[in-house]
Amino acid sequence: MNTHNQTTFSTPMDSVLEFADGIFREHLLEISFLYEQRLALLDDPKFPWLDIADFEHRLEPHLSALSEGGEQALELCKQQAIESDFGELYGALCVFCRQNHFDLVMSTIKAVDLADEQKQQAIINALKHESLPEWENEFKKLCASKNPFEVSLAAEVLGFQRRESGPELLKALEKSDLIAASKLIWALGRIEYQAAKPLLLTFLFQKDETLASQAALALLRMGDSQVIDECLRQALTHTWPLVLLAVSAGPEALDVLLQHATIEEHCPDSLLALGLFGATEAIPILLSQFSTDMAEQAALSLNLITGADLYEDIFVPEPIDEDALFDHEKEKLSRGEPLYAPGEQPGETVTRLSQNPELWQNWWEQNQNHFAYGIRYRHGRLFSLSCLLQTLESEKSPRFLRQWAYEEWVIRYGANFPFEIDMFTNNQKQTMAAYAQWLENNQTKFQAGK
Repeated sequence: MNTHNQTTFSTPMDSVLEFADGIFREHLLEISFLYEQRLALLDDPKFPWLDIADFEHRLEPHLSALSEGGEQALELCKQQAIESDFGELYGALCVFCRQNHFDLVMSTIKAVDLADEQKQQAIINALKHESLPEWENEFKKLCASKNPFEVSLAAEVLGFQRRESGPELLKALEKSDLIAASKLIWALGRIEYQAAKPLLLTFLFQKDETLASQAALALLRMGDSQVIDECLRQALTHTWPLVLLAVSAGPEALDVLLQHATIEEHCPDSLLALGLFGATEAIPILLSQFSTDMAEQAALSLNLITGADLYEDIFVPEPIDEDALFDHEKEKLSRGEPLYAPGEQPGETVTRLSQNPELWQNWWEQNQNHFAYGIRYRHGRLFSLSCLLQTLESEKSPRFLRQWAYEEWVIRYGANFPFEIDMFTNNQKQTMAAYAQWLENNQTKFQAGK
């Protein structure tokens, strides 16, 4: 019996499909790279927030190509979402959103390793930014899930997108464990669901200070002024209310803030609160902190009040990896001898707010007559709505200051346009344009310096 070897021949269509598959894989890899870069830059205080837009603009064509790539691109995304890294997971989920495949989103969530925090965050980020308005009811249903991650995910999406989902979020909070409670409280504060106030008030007395702080912030955003009294009371023994008082309370909070800043065990929040409150009564305390490990925070708060903009260039050496050193280098290091000749040590020169106490002291002595007690200042100007807008817009503003500027705008002035510091840059610009218009229409209603 004769046997014949069977040969498989590829067709032109096979070559086309293989080529397309390679192109789609390149798109997904590029999405992964750009997503990871964006995450890193969001946490880089030296990188201006407006410049992140470049990475976001580069991301869009790759997402569009996969979203319009038909079944072949979709199949690749289904495979890579499970098998690949968190960046490709993010890209695949964005594609599922754009193609209206909530079923694929949920099957992917159930299949990936949720013990991996980077994958958890990739899921949350993709759905916050890309989930469709018509999926609102699906996320409301997820609030009743027995899976804490699914409940947290639903809360983040509904809160980030400001979806009217108060009853579902409140019911979930009534039954939730502490894992999901944090996100549920945050979301209720974002949508300002008034019916949640009684339950949120109970969290002010939680031993978990994170939950207490988040509940207080949510209530303040809802306009509940009695929370200020409770924060003043708890600030006698805790530090978590300090920054909240700085962005919500009146002159009655100053003594409490000053008292915390004068105790021996300083914390960053006590100094940040003084800077945000903007009272010149805090200047002597802040000037005294340059000999402590709070020098960086003291400089930031001084600049928040005075707007002196005193900067300095310093050399930051690269960390030494002892495992990579030769034996003779380790010996030099153990003897306290320098490893490098002068001027040859690897590192970078960075610009920062000056931590030179004499420079700040001299500036204050020359300029203090331009300031008065009993008045709030921000960046050397009488505190006003325009100061908050400047903080939101400035490339020099650290992320957390931009976030607190937004919170203060909502708490003190009741203007709640959707804003988060991890929103895409174009969306942030739209919100700031809305605030600029609101400012133009309302600034005469408020007295500067108060």
